[in-house]
Amino acid sequence: MSISDTKKSIISYFIVTIFLILLNYIYSIFSHNVSSNYMTYMFIYPLVTGILVSIFILINKNISKLKSFYIGKSILNYGIAIMVFRSFMKGVFEIAGTDSNYLIYYFYMGLILILVSSILLIYSLYEATKVHER
Repeated sequence: MSISDTKKSIISYFIVTIFLILLNYIYSIFSHNVSSNYMTYMFIYPLVTGILVSIFILINKNISKLKSFYIGKSILNYGIAIMVFRSFMKGVFEIAGTDSNYLIYYFYMGLILILVSSILLIYSLYEATKVHER
């Protein structure tokens, strides 16, 4: 993964964040002034992810060249997508006045993927630091 790929990745997190803010705004127009915090704040997942990925790259520029970083970032993207979907659906159900027992599975699956990716990203940072010291 080159530096230009990294910049594209960070820009894509920003675009997804803006899209989710617009989605919430458009949905709120048609929801008859009923809102949900789950839907309002679902944009935070890709925003924080973009910031964290940027910090990892700023700490060590070599990290973006490692396969473990690429795999960890990919797993993180899946986890974030699941969490955003869960937040969106929880918001829709909350606005509709109903609930689903299955949303908890999305939460746990997203959390597991985020934890696995965190381990891989920390390992990548360690590996990049070790390679840089040589």
